[in-house]
Amino acid sequence: MSNRYSASKLREIRALGSHYAPGNNYTRQWHPIYNISPKCEVPVVVKGKEQPLRLMRWGTWTIDGLLANELADTIATKAAWKSAVQHRRCLILADGFFEWETMGPWKFAHYFTVTVRDAFPMAGIWMPANDDQPERCIMVSTKPNELVATFDDRMPAILSDWDAIEWLGDKPLPPGAIGRLCQPYPAEKLSHWASPQTVSRTTFQDPSAIRPVPQNPSNN
Repeated sequence: MSNRYSASKLREIRALGSHYAPGNNYTRQWHPIYNISPKCEVPVVVKGKEQPLRLMRWGTWTIDGLLANELADTIATKAAWKSAVQHRRCLILADGFFEWETMGPWKFAHYFTVTVRDAFPMAGIWMPANDDQPERCIMVSTKPNELVATFDDRMPAILSDWDAIEWLGDKPLPPGAIGRLCQPYPAEKLSHWASPQTVSRTTFQDPSAIRPVPQNPSNN
């Protein structure tokens, strides 16, 4: 999985957050993020009465380095995540994600959106702040559908509305629930197009990052 996505439609992202956290009083401002990479602050929804819609850093430092996502198949079995899976699940809010295609010596970014929704929730877990790191989250990834499989061997665990509500619930998940909720999102509900090569730079935050461009090896 490419570890890149977007949260650029602020009105739609806020509306989605309010849907899953009714009555939230989130007032902190944030700006559109067209090319999110690990260590960015991203909008998430957590279960709780105090600031359920908030910004968290995406990614947590582990002994193996910065980790931004974990497979649904293994997240419940690893000691580092067991408690979070049962008690600190969250929804990471997005409006698109990137995958890369290799063509000879070149790599081309492709931007994926959900055709039936302006913004959508992805499964995540979160960790509270400690002496070393701020409040932070990681994304749950899953096996790719047939469309994404041509680019990568995993994709974000995009949730339907009802699955998102269950994922956000404050009760531990029963056996088998993670696999049931974090299924590959249907390929027929996704659209994608080529993005500019400049998306490969994490500092590139122009709106053109999520606009289609001609796919040509001479484009840099």
